[in-house]
Amino acid sequence: MVAINYSVLFTIQSVLFGGPGANVETDTGISSLANPGTYADLKCTVNDKPVTIGTDAVNYVHHHFPHPGNDDDPRRYPHQFFNKDEITWSNERCNKPEGGEQPVLLEFPILLDKSQKAIQELYNYKQLKPRPEPGPCRIVTRKKGDDLCGVMCHIEYGKKDAKPGFKRCT
Repeated sequence: MVAINYSVLFTIQSVLFGGPGANVETDTGISSLANPGTYADLKCTVNDKPVTIGTDAVNYVHHHFPHPGNDDDPRRYPHQFFNKDEITWSNERCNKPEGGEQPVLLEFPILLDKSQKAIQELYNYKQLKPRPEPGPCRIVTRKKGDDLCGVMCHIEYGKKDAKPGFKRCT
């Protein structure tokens, strides 16, 4: 059986689904949802094919990748995500300027299996040569405070002349 840190679960569910999870205690009591296992997976499209990102994989990666990361080296993960695609995150702390500047965001790969579903396995961020294939999807966090912003995937990946850019998974 897997132990769940409820404050972590609350944060992930609030960011990804817009509110506290089922049976998670909040300052106002227990949320009204009935079963913690009923949350829908996040869906993305990469190369016009569906990708599924489960909350268990998001939780696993978020709590196992190195914090705060290597934002000064774009070849290593986690590294800074500049949000050139102007993605709006459901966690407002990832969108709002702090002191007039955009918060520093970090990205880290979420690995997929052959059926394009996220797996609970950590990308080998320590290996540079040969660099492991990171795949198309990423978890995004704030560097300061480690807030979970959400999940995104490359629109196209692994193709010759692939279109650049990311899209938020919903």
